[in-house]
Amino acid sequence: SKTAYVDRFLQIDWNRWGGREITGLKPGAESEFFAIFDAMTRRVTKEAALPFLPPKLYEVRWVELPPKLRRAYNSMQQDLIAELETTTVSAKSVLERAGRLLQLANASGEVDADGKYHMMMPSPKIEAFVDDLIAGDFDGQSVVVFSDSRQLIDLLSAELTRIDRAHLMITGDVTGDDRQEAMEKFQAGEVDLILLTRAGGEGITLTKASTMVRLVRPWSHTVFKQSEDRVHRIGSEVHESVTYVDYVTIDTVEEGQLVRLNAKEATAQEVLRDSDLLDLLKGK
Repeated sequence: SKTAYVDRFLQIDWNRWGGREITGLKPGAESEFFAIFDAMTRRVTKEAALPFLPPKLYEVRWVELPPKLRRAYNSMQQDLIAELETTTVSAKSVLERAGRLLQLANASGEVDADGKYHMMMPSPKIEAFVDDLIAGDFDGQSVVVFSDSRQLIDLLSAELTRIDRAHLMITGDVTGDDRQEAMEKFQAGEVDLILLTRAGGEGITLTKASTMVRLVRPWSHTVFKQSEDRVHRIGSEVHESVTYVDYVTIDTVEEGQLVRLNAKEATAQEVLRDSDLLDLLKGK
């Protein structure tokens, strides 16, 4: 059974919300685990199968919360309630607080009668990206802007429209011919900026992009890596490199989220052992 399997092979810890979480293989169980795992599984990494793809480069751009939003963020963190311009935002649990903090790290907002948070300007993330765009930081590049938050993508689209900056969008609401048309226009170089959400990213190839900007990252490591590879697959070898630019709000839960995603990669490698496979293929 799953329970017996977990108890026998895996280390378990408790996360900040009181849930159980697998943190790695149990010491002393590795040999037995791999004796079963290796007989059933053969993982071929992208680096091994597609060695001609360009290297990935990573950059973090730090964003400051404006004073009013910082006060609201700190209040939510300490008291589970925050005062914004036109509304009061609250959280009923530690888990809900984590979601509220992530929202406040990205934009101001208001809460409707059903308790749903609606992002609104000002957004330090959007302002920082648009400023960099106007300054020419992304000139000569085809850029995918990814956000796990659809609301932030909608805000960015409105801001780009305001400054008369051509762009395309692929979200969960864009389906069929419109979705294909947007992808083909971007791939053909007709428009050099496209906005993408997790829901819109399924089955999407955007190898025209030499840069992916990430405004809001998912908590899921699997979704995080899948979104990254929308721009890094066969076809991207035309670029010398593919750059990932993460906009991260200073002194917020986003810093911990980035650390957590990297830690999940390390945990995955404990089982997948990609470096061992590459050494074997290279004859080391």
